[in-house]
Amino acid sequence: MSDTRLRLAPRTWGKLGNKPGEPTPWDQNFETVFHQADAGFPAVIDWLEGLTFEARPGQPRRSRFLPQPAASTQPIQFD
Repeated sequence: MSDTRLRLAPRTWGKLGNKPGEPTPWDQNFETVFHQADAGFPAVIDWLEGLTFEARPGQPRRSRFLPQPAASTQPIQFD
């Protein structure tokens, strides 16, 4: 996906093309943009499941959160 801006007249907004295979301004795929985040979810879930849990019923919400160690590269490296 490029960073090119495309200006379209409002009259063209509803046009997606009438011919099969005809390119339109709306032909985009965002999978490449979100792939790294999507691929990292299993590591995030594994890390979250490994955190220390301590039941604190009746405690104020703020005191129910326990500090957890985490390096800046955990659970995945974000670029």
